[in-house]
Amino acid sequence: MKAFILAAGLGTRLAPLTQERAKPALPLAGKPMLARVLEQVSMAGIRTIRVNSHHRPESIDSVIEAYAPSGTDISTQHESVLLGTGGALVESRDWVGDDPVLVVNGDAVSDVDLGALIDAHRSVDAVATMTLRTPSDGEQFGRVEVNQDGRVVRILEDGPPIDDTTSKMFCGIHIVEPSLLRMLEPAGFSCVVRRGYLDALRAGCVVHSFDHPGYFADAGTPSRFLDAHWHVLMNEPRAKDGRPEDSVDTERQLWLEQGVAMGDGVTLDGPVYLGRGASVGDGASLKDVLIEAGGTVQKGEQLAGAIRLVSGATAFRHTA
Repeated sequence: MKAFILAAGLGTRLAPLTQERAKPALPLAGKPMLARVLEQVSMAGIRTIRVNSHHRPESIDSVIEAYAPSGTDISTQHESVLLGTGGALVESRDWVGDDPVLVVNGDAVSDVDLGALIDAHRSVDAVATMTLRTPSDGEQFGRVEVNQDGRVVRILEDGPPIDDTTSKMFCGIHIVEPSLLRMLEPAGFSCVVRRGYLDALRAGCVVHSFDHPGYFADAGTPSRFLDAHWHVLMNEPRAKDGRPEDSVDTERQLWLEQGVAMGDGVTLDGPVYLGRGASVGDGASLKDVLIEAGGTVQKGEQLAGAIRLVSGATAFRHTA
């Protein structure tokens, strides 16, 4: 099986962080989100991967160059014009070939068991298997309705209501067969859900579901990005054990990597993450703040609910 990682979005909700980098190239817990997805895909045994790009493609290329898992064959598909999730797959139909393809959003932060997803898809005769989760109270989402057999029967309330279904939320992680991709032709912009999946259900095709009870985050806003960042730090082994040169205090939720320059009279009110080589000026105050490796906090500066990159670009939680 091959994997297609979608990394062509504009990332407008995370501006100005995305002015110089594509969203999947942004650092979450010290590592680009795209790098984390590449690791997950590789751990599932997939060695042939394609990543599409549009905005700031050089940042996507840099992540691949630096973080490509050993033994993987990674190609890129640059889109001068956005093609959407469906159009991107159609553009790569020759690369996909005759086998199913795992499709993952490049900014997905999750602990989805991709190996189990692959096994689940192989155990059923379906044009696709969608990874779904139970939404949180008050969460806005496009409804994906599943029957008692785990079959997706209605999406986005398209078509007449169906009894005895459960509403789920799509994680943007799925496996699609070439037969579903053919429903997206001809080439051009298209949404794999609004066009491919809806057409498949109308045609009576089987779309299966894979339930994910664990963690998932769409890190597309400053607030969600920060929440995902803290979740990863608190739950990764590195966050608990640290490296000898790092200072990690999970009780106070403070993560200070090697080479941090700390001024006098600095106040840190966790969660706070200071990347390698970051500097904090005298009298600064930080709370719920992520500073990228090499980033700078000025003397006396007060930051709360903020993400700051080495470039100085800063986004705030309250703007989400």
